[in-house]
Amino acid sequence: IPKEIIIAQNYPNPFNPSTVIRFTIPQNLSNSPTKLTIYNIQGEVVKELLNEKLQAGTYLTKWNGDNQFGKMVSSGIYFYKIKVGEHTVVGKMNLVK
Repeated sequence: IPKEIIIAQNYPNPFNPSTVIRFTIPQNLSNSPTKLTIYNIQGEVVKELLNEKLQAGTYLTKWNGDNQFGKMVSSGIYFYKIKVGEHTVVGKMNLVK
């Protein structure tokens, strides 16, 4: 297991209607608060996909292209941010309808 957070490019990308985000939490960050959030291009929170303590390992999280109210979002660029403890990694994805 690596010593830093690894976040792979979401797949598929571009996507419609859903995509999977894969990330790895290293042993030194095991059991740290972990948060995975989707943002729009304006930096506004679209949806929080994950907010819990996770053990070291590799995880897959699916986003169905919906917002926090369950409504489908429009086509465009979105960002996914994973924060594990005080460590943050960001990725970019494209929803095409």
